[in-house]
Amino acid sequence: MFCQKGSGNIGTLCYATGATAKAKTIIATIICACASVGSGSTKACWNPKTALSNLAGATDTSTTAWNWLKQLCHIPGKAKLTSSGLQTALTAVLAQIEFDSTTGYLGGAGTGTCDGTKAAGICVKFTGATGLTHTSIQYIPWITALNKAIKGLKEIEDATAAAEGIQAAIEATKQEAYSLLEEVKVEVDQQVSQPQPPAKAQPTEQECNKHTEQNDCKEPCKWEANATEQTKKCSLDHKKAAEQATQAATGEKPK
Repeated sequence: MFCQKGSGNIGTLCYATGATAKAKTIIATIICACASVGSGSTKACWNPKTALSNLAGATDTSTTAWNWLKQLCHIPGKAKLTSSGLQTALTAVLAQIEFDSTTGYLGGAGTGTCDGTKAAGICVKFTGATGLTHTSIQYIPWITALNKAIKGLKEIEDATAAAEGIQAAIEATKQEAYSLLEEVKVEVDQQVSQPQPPAKAQPTEQECNKHTEQNDCKEPCKWEANATEQTKKCSLDHKKAAEQATQAATGEKPK
């Protein structure tokens, strides 16, 4: 909890100055701000029915003090840990620090010694701090660790959100492709199911012979003005008839 074992005066432990802070953990900070070594000042943070026993620094009772204090903290059960949640909590704690000249105090400062008594202060002392951005505060181990955790969580959250966005885009593209395929399939099925017009019957030689006027003799019939037989001047052109039959079968337009 602390960087060293307590002495008779907890004020020797409740100094939190940068990387060399003695109150280097969150638990130590809570103990310094809420526990007391003096009679009559054991309700610094709460007013429970049974007051917290005095903290005896000489016998290093910080563990006992924390076991009691954490029951009053209303620590929630399992909850989702987020970068914004951690940042909000850290900001709320730091907002409680008050500054007097070149020293910051978290808790009841009293005369500023932070020795665990009502008169001298039940507090954490940040020597040299003139504001929240000062190294005396920002380089405290537990604050440094929390800031690092917040940054790491934010990076994970951003990466997760980006991955979810990519996955959503992939799913949307897949659904669009499936829809297009269904549209194409329906269109093809409709074309296949549509009845094809019956092929036009090709005229026979006898049918061509019935035409006695050139204007009535149309392909695949062929007019032969010099034919010796009057009834055969309009006769079937077999080559043209074959071409028309092929065009009808393939759907090709006549040339």
